[in-house]
Amino acid sequence: MDILDQLGAVRQGKLSRRKFTKGLLAAGVALTTVPLPARRARAAEGDQATYFTWGGYDIPELFGPYQEKNGALPNFAIFGGSEEALTKMRGGFVVDVSHPCNQSMPRWVQTGLFQPIDTSRVANWGDVIPELVDLPGNDPEAGKVWMAPFDWGQTSVTYRTDLVELEGEESWDILWDPRYSGRLGSLASGGDAWW
Repeated sequence: MDILDQLGAVRQGKLSRRKFTKGLLAAGVALTTVPLPARRARAAEGDQATYFTWGGYDIPELFGPYQEKNGALPNFAIFGGSEEALTKMRGGFVVDVSHPCNQSMPRWVQTGLFQPIDTSRVANWGDVIPELVDLPGNDPEAGKVWMAPFDWGQTSVTYRTDLVELEGEESWDILWDPRYSGRLGSLASGGDAWW
């Protein structure tokens, strides 16, 4: 009995809606349990690298040398938080370079999804401040560098100057000012909000 016959039987009262719905449910379950052919995950089409990053780091001015060498900007994919990015990559989204916060690296490395950076291919690697390389998750002495410092301390407090009157210099103290109690917001990811 095909679907049209089944619908006709429902209309004629020969097949109850309950039995028809159970049949659809069984078909749906059967379809979801059929293994699909494996597809190999790949980065974006074309010759450009895919850079998975925070919004705001996809501006052309940051990629002058890359663009000069490759003739175009990298493909940008944007995420809203480190957990979101990791979840997407664990689900099969493949990128060439990603830009998490440093506190996320140990967890990201543990997934086995990433390869260490070949620092011999980074022209100015010798100029990098050693303390910015010797971070949790990196093991530079063993040649396992998973994260290269790109920025540091980009988290800040923003506010509307027409609604906020600062007393003294700008500082993080505004977060504890009782005048603004209940009127503050933050990123939904605690680690990303404070690093």
